[in-house]
Amino acid sequence: MPLIKDGAEAENLWAFVDGEDVPSAGSISVPLPQLLEHADTLLARNEQIGVRLAPADDPHDLAPYLDRIALIEIEFPKYTDGRGYSQYSFRHGAADALRRAGYLERDFGFLMGHGDNNMTGRYGMMLIRRPAPTYL
Repeated sequence: MPLIKDGAEAENLWAFVDGEDVPSAGSISVPLPQLLEHADTLLARNEQIGVRLAPADDPHDLAPYLDRIALIEIEFPKYTDGRGYSQYSFRHGAADALRRAGYLERDFGFLMGHGDNNMTGRYGMMLIRRPAPTYL
């Protein structure tokens, strides 16, 4: 899947770096443990920094760095592993962002671990929710 930014497909200029060999230029994304261990060095680079969250990572650890992080990635060890969606609302927001970018549910349902489009259709906030009628 392409990088989705502000509801539209964007060119992916990010490089994932896992280890000590950090390039001096370019936008990079690192695993959360690497960011926590080398925050001063990584954030001192004059480039954008991103972080990749693994299923076992606690997203609350990002709180002190949120104003400096330009990208947050969610890692899925396999496409049916939903642990990366530990926050239920993120799943709904992702579905909406993909719909706004023009993707059909049949194109992204498998990313959410769904076997059919009926389940994917239940995700998101683009559905119009009308209040229940009142009877006098």
